[in-house]
Amino acid sequence: MAWVRIHDGAMRHHKILDLTDRAFRVWVEGLSHVQEQLTDGLIRRAALRTFGCVVTKKATQQLVESGLWQVQGSDFFIHDYTEWNDSREVVERKRAQGRQRVADYRKRQTTAMSNGSSNGVTHHAHTPYPPSGVGTDTNLDRASAFCHRYRWTLFPKHRRGAAYIPTAIVEHKDLESAQRLCNSYTDEQLDELAAFFLQIPDERDPFLKGKTRTITMLLSKASAISERMGSA
Repeated sequence: MAWVRIHDGAMRHHKILDLTDRAFRVWVEGLSHVQEQLTDGLIRRAALRTFGCVVTKKATQQLVESGLWQVQGSDFFIHDYTEWNDSREVVERKRAQGRQRVADYRKRQTTAMSNGSSNGVTHHAHTPYPPSGVGTDTNLDRASAFCHRYRWTLFPKHRRGAAYIPTAIVEHKDLESAQRLCNSYTDEQLDELAAFFLQIPDERDPFLKGKTRTITMLLSKASAISERMGSA
């Protein structure tokens, strides 16, 4: 998941203040789209159909007239997008660096465990997730720490002592899901969400019944759980 940057004074800028509610929504949808697709600010006209709102000709015209969007052939372009946000090249380089650091860490951990075993050293259970300081993405450190808490503290505590032993594939997906959760929740909120999620009785949710409750499953349920916790 990538971030899109909006200046903290943008909401008080006359270009934004003059927009209709629909044009403002289209502008935000456009920012989300170009960052998700890494288009460096380009919005294909056909892509407007994928927005989470109705895009009217009046709304796009208002965005162009305000200077927030520019016309590029039959498509649109967000003005000065890469001056405020990372380009596709930068995002992909950071992601590659993050993956490499995680891979390097796991390799070191595997080597250390192997050497320890050959020397007759008994190791306590350790986390396969990278510790604080590994990775370049903003939330990788927090996500790694949450994965550790989830596996060794939260899961056994709220699942009556059961062990959480993810496969390598599940482990990788958990880390990605944890990063997405960290984009929306504080560490305290994450632990509360996980505790609530892990204590939901199987009979109350067919989706959970008989399944190991992974962090990826928690991500899919996070919004609904937040609402339930808020109304409790």
